[in-house]
Amino acid sequence: DEEDETILGSVKRVTPKVLKKLVKEQQLYNTPELNDKLYLHYHGFQCIEGLDAWTGLRALWLEGNGFDKIEGLSCLKELRCLYLHQNCIKKIENLECCPKLSNLQFANNQIKRLENLSGLTRLSNLDLSNNTKLVGPVPASALQRGRLDCLGSLEIWQTGMNCEDDCPVPPFITMNAGSKSDASGGECGKKG
Repeated sequence: DEEDETILGSVKRVTPKVLKKLVKEQQLYNTPELNDKLYLHYHGFQCIEGLDAWTGLRALWLEGNGFDKIEGLSCLKELRCLYLHQNCIKKIENLECCPKLSNLQFANNQIKRLENLSGLTRLSNLDLSNNTKLVGPVPASALQRGRLDCLGSLEIWQTGMNCEDDCPVPPFITMNAGSKSDASGGECGKKG
């Protein structure tokens, strides 16, 4: 019965019945817009959907699913923290609808480049660790082309790399307002 509720065809879906069950398990409000957090992690969902009524969310945990695309977030204008690590995401996209985002977790995905972040002026944490397809290096000029130079502070983590691979992305980049990015960390995976 539970399987019939969550799987349509061969894709596990975020349906109203699934959300109702999670509301009960997570002891959330029955009225979706009153909730400021929602945990949808490690359920095997393949599509971000069904969140239109959850307009009060400030933190959304979506890690450990099967997402290959960022979508279904257009009504989440209050979202501050988005946890999308351990998925199959290839491209950073469709986040302009969430202008208050300050924390983005994209570790362990398949992201190839920094893009589509220019509208996120409150972004202060961006975790890209273990995105082995990330094209690098990521010099200050690349960050500026991505319009990340306007941010007050940005940390980009790229760890867990093999030094024998010539470290295509510096292990740690910090950028502060008015200054160029500074790659530090000495050896791969070590913060100096």
